[in-house]
Amino acid sequence: MTITGTKNLKKAWRIGFKWRLVGGSPYTPYDLEKSSEIDVWNVKRKAYLDYSQLNAKRFKAFHQLDLRVDKNYYFKNWTLMLYLDVQNVYNFKSKSQDVILREKNTDGSFKTINNRQNYVLKSYPNDSGTILPTIGIMVKF
Repeated sequence: MTITGTKNLKKAWRIGFKWRLVGGSPYTPYDLEKSSEIDVWNVKRKAYLDYSQLNAKRFKAFHQLDLRVDKNYYFKNWTLMLYLDVQNVYNFKSKSQDVILREKNTDGSFKTINNRQNYVLKSYPNDSGTILPTIGIMVKF
């Protein structure tokens, strides 16, 4: 769902917004038990998905608010527009599937357990999203 609005103000000013809401995407969780096996990990060098749970999980919904302010200056044969655009005003962080990596010892080797049959895996959050301000100039002839 997307809701947008724009309001023209006096003296060639304009303000606008866009708010988006998108349902969370489905995803397949990792099979960490299988992935930790050294012989298995070494084939792809990354975690394996648990296909018995194909798309069984879902990320939370994504939402974002963008705001924009424009000012137009009109000249005889051209127009100058200055704008400030701020995306993701309230700094929403969307979540993606965690990154799974092998844990290291202090000497740089990978940690193992079960008589060196399994790696010790570590999960790292994979979030994205930031406030993105933009200042711009447009010239129209």
